[in-house]
Amino acid sequence: MAHHGLEGRVRVAFLSPVGVRGTVARYYIDVDGLGRHSLDCGGQELLSLRAVRKEAIGVLLEISRDALGDCDQGDLAASVRDASGMVVFRARLSLATEWPD
Repeated sequence: MAHHGLEGRVRVAFLSPVGVRGTVARYYIDVDGLGRHSLDCGGQELLSLRAVRKEAIGVLLEISRDALGDCDQGDLAASVRDASGMVVFRARLSLATEWPD
């Protein structure tokens, strides 16, 4: 399955120094959009749910530079799973461009 540069970019570390829950847990960030799917098999340890949110948004921003660069419109979405496989957070990034008349 072609990922068009998504692999290796799905792991960007933006850890929060202050944990909301106070414990480190492993989370997996899966990315979908523009006919692509990237499944995070390794996961990463994050300190809080705030860090989960920040990481998911950071991943979408990083991937969007290449994935949406040549598109006039499109959506990218990140789903964050915990170690049990339950989705604990979702984020979506949308692009719509137009040439004004």
